[in-house]
Amino acid sequence: SLEWYERFITHPDASLPDKSDALQNIGCLMHQNGRPDKACIAFNLALQIEPENKIARRNLAVALEQCARFDEADAEYVAILQKDWNDAGAHFSRGMIALLFGDYSRGWAEYEWRFKVETFPPKTFDTFCPCWAGEDLNGKTIVITHEQGFGDCIMGIRYAREIKLRWPSATVWWYGHALLQNLMLQAEGVDDSFDAANERGEMLRGEEALTYDFHCPVLSLPHRFSTTLEAIPGAPYILAPSAETREPINIGIVWAGSPRHG
Repeated sequence: SLEWYERFITHPDASLPDKSDALQNIGCLMHQNGRPDKACIAFNLALQIEPENKIARRNLAVALEQCARFDEADAEYVAILQKDWNDAGAHFSRGMIALLFGDYSRGWAEYEWRFKVETFPPKTFDTFCPCWAGEDLNGKTIVITHEQGFGDCIMGIRYAREIKLRWPSATVWWYGHALLQNLMLQAEGVDDSFDAANERGEMLRGEEALTYDFHCPVLSLPHRFSTTLEAIPGAPYILAPSAETREPINIGIVWAGSPRHG
């Protein structure tokens, strides 16, 4: 494929836009074969020929990230947003870079674009009630919903305690995978846990459908609480049963997430 693209680029009858596309494809080949440095060269050449080649610019940003040239990658995403402010992928990628460097204020805000990225697997929870945007929760019930991997949920459930600290009379429910039910019930601040919902998004316990006031994806909670690097909620927030109520247990250390997670 590389040889064919190189012949195409040097062909006298090839148009400049087509040559730009061919260089963009060479960049993809280099990236797929573990050479993001060479991919950057190809994508840059493609953009010199055709500055409006949006695909090449996006791929250049990704390759720059792979080369740990994060400032340059961020500049490419800014260039994309200058042309199209509603480009969800560029916002999301800028958010990931900001989070990587501890700029949580901007990072979590940009991370909110994730559900608008077409290639982002998780989607928002389909429910009858509004997504929580920071309203007073005293006397209200909020459902924290599962998204992405188990690790994301385990790390994010610490905010159930933060909700109770700020709004003591709030009721906090967890909705997510069946395998997380018992663990989430051990999290401080979680009052109940569900793994089934009907078509309206009501929580199901047997035949009973339970309503609530708000829902919130678990990884939107850091943004709702304006979390900064200096103010990440800490302390144990999921506690094992006390020694008097449990048998001796084995402990496993999870060193990697799912190999199927993109």
